[in-house]
Amino acid sequence: MDKNTKINSLVWLYNYIVLNSILYAVVGISFFLNNASTNALSTNMFLLVADIGHLGFMPLVALPILLLLNKLIRIKNVVLLIGGILYSFGLIFIIVDALVYAQMRFHLNKFVFDMVFSSGADEIFHFAYWMYLVAFTVITLIVLSQILFARISIKCVAKSMSRKFAFIAVLVFMLSSHFIFAVSNAMFYHPITQVQRVFPLYFPLTANSLLNNLGLVDRDKLRERKALENTKSNGTLFYPNKKLEFETAPNYNVLIILIDCWRGDCMTPEITPNVAKIAEQSQVFTNHYSGSSGTRSGVFSLFYSLPAFAYWDTMKSLNQGPVFISSLLELDYEMGIFASATLSNPPFDATVFADIDSLRIRTETDINTAWVRDQKCTEEWLSFIDKRKKNNVKKPFFGFLFLDAVHAYSSENPGKGPFQPAWEEANYLALNNDLNPTKFFNLYKNVLHETDHRLGIVLNDLESKGLLDSTIVVLSGDHGEEFNDNRKNYWGHGGNFSKAQTNVPLVVYWPNKDAKEYAHTSLHYDIVPTLMSENLGCTNNEENYAIGKSLFDESKLDYYLVGAFENYGIVEDNRIINVNYSGNYSISDLNMNLLEDQSIDGKKFVQIFKTANRFYEEN
Repeated sequence: MDKNTKINSLVWLYNYIVLNSILYAVVGISFFLNNASTNALSTNMFLLVADIGHLGFMPLVALPILLLLNKLIRIKNVVLLIGGILYSFGLIFIIVDALVYAQMRFHLNKFVFDMVFSSGADEIFHFAYWMYLVAFTVITLIVLSQILFARISIKCVAKSMSRKFAFIAVLVFMLSSHFIFAVSNAMFYHPITQVQRVFPLYFPLTANSLLNNLGLVDRDKLRERKALENTKSNGTLFYPNKKLEFETAPNYNVLIILIDCWRGDCMTPEITPNVAKIAEQSQVFTNHYSGSSGTRSGVFSLFYSLPAFAYWDTMKSLNQGPVFISSLLELDYEMGIFASATLSNPPFDATVFADIDSLRIRTETDINTAWVRDQKCTEEWLSFIDKRKKNNVKKPFFGFLFLDAVHAYSSENPGKGPFQPAWEEANYLALNNDLNPTKFFNLYKNVLHETDHRLGIVLNDLESKGLLDSTIVVLSGDHGEEFNDNRKNYWGHGGNFSKAQTNVPLVVYWPNKDAKEYAHTSLHYDIVPTLMSENLGCTNNEENYAIGKSLFDESKLDYYLVGAFENYGIVEDNRIINVNYSGNYSISDLNMNLLEDQSIDGKKFVQIFKTANRFYEEN
């Protein structure tokens, strides 16, 4: 058999795959037909290219499998039957996924399936009889389409360039969608970047550094230009979901100080004497939690009062800053943002501080160590305050001071702190489940003690200048830090959502409020609603812009949400439901021990997700 004969003998299989590619792409249109973000022509064009390139490519993934089956079985009808089963299930998955995405803003995964098949699922999903008829009709049409495609494929075996063209076209569309997204992402082009998660299993490429290094995109200049734009396309985001109204309020200065990796049990007179001193005059929350076990999502949860796993990508793609910052700017607060580590990685310059002109992105030092950057960062803050006093600036200020030495275990005097015995530097290669953490933990406490000294300088400066009487000072951490607390060989942060990694101190010095200690569960999500209502005079219900409540609301929480890079958790009284990006999940107690009962209440969690995602629905 010559080469052409071999090729022609498989024409029926290539026909079948091409027909399914066309059908998958047509069905994929359902993902954006009713999507409010498709009002821009460029968005529609990109989604069309991505639809053909992504969903149209899916049937091609089965080509090696079908070729192997054909070689082993050598019976066309059997191969087509197996292909029909595969493609039918794929189409059903896409259709159901589109329905789920339209309602809940995430795609099908194991967690969703378990909700559907959990006890009480009949209370979640109420279907009329006609809907079952529609479902039966759709499945029947899918099966009939596969039978029709099989017949057409076998009959149309004439040599044709159309099949080759179809395969090449799908590949071109696929590569084009990734290229378009990469360029759009580098250029902050929101109409395209905001729809990156519309399709299931679609992970578009980014190439910011490459395009910048090649001189094709100058991201610094583009960032400056975007910061000056007065309008943004919100797409499917309705945040806030109602116009914010303000009345006369104190409008105190606000200073938020975050220490990276600050554990909740490490705010003591011995470790942090300066913080402990101001805590005696403050509101102290002894059971406070970040919205994450990582920096990106922890800071996001504080400033947006929203879960990062649900909103980070959207806010970043839109350069949508939090309403807290925009409200401060509208009320003419002067901004003083001083972070030791760069604000471009994680890209807080494109999220939390996207609305601030001439944002200070990084701390420039001759010696690039975290404790030197912390020192420079603190000095620049003091200069900011001195300049205001010298120029007799009357308008209030918002300050953000983010110190990094604890995260880097970076010390000015390694090994010589008050807590001994201690390592002089973090030896990550020595970490294992049997290691005694004392020396490592003492290194951590020594660096934290040094950081507290810097905080003392900042706090004493405010007091000496008479600014404490007019400044709300919020002292906290972005997340915790674990030293194998749960005996599961977890060290550091970002590994789980246990207390060790999410519990952080919270001290709020508030002028004219009596000192008080609170033991109820409070969250980073609660900080902005408190400041918005009690200091800025926002009269809206917090549900218009946040998922948190007032810090001073001591009502009991049934659960709270935490989220990291590609996973998130639902923390209840006695267990943590850990869900990864693929939807696989596990249920553990609060000490990360897997529970025997791995069942979930589907009705409850559908409501949780609807509540968390309410800013994707028009109010």
